[in-house]
Amino acid sequence: MDKITVMKNPIEILQTIKKKKDNRYITKIDKNDIFNEKNVNRENEEYNYKLKRDREIANNKWEDEKVQREKTLSEKEEKANSEKESLQNKLDQAYNQIKEMATKTVEATGGVKILGNNSNETNK
Repeated sequence: MDKITVMKNPIEILQTIKKKKDNRYITKIDKNDIFNEKNVNRENEEYNYKLKRDREIANNKWEDEKVQREKTLSEKEEKANSEKESLQNKLDQAYNQIKEMATKTVEATGGVKILGNNSNETNK
């Protein structure tokens, strides 16, 4: 065997060992190493995921509250409109009753007397 072939085999073996070590033999210290770039990226991804999840939960909560407020407001608006209609009908009925009473009074007395504020004017 020549020198190149002999040197090539150990280099390949060492590279294979290094790859396998990196992939399979990560220790607890390696996982918690704050200076390891993989760990920093993983922590950032977890933090970003938690932020995104919390933001989505808050948005869903606000949307639910918004829908509930809109529903409540529309119910109040419908109630106010129906109450307004009811009061307007009562006012119209009262106006018609007063008008009828005034007409009957005029018919019964045969005319309309205008009363003034001054006692001299009423005696004339």
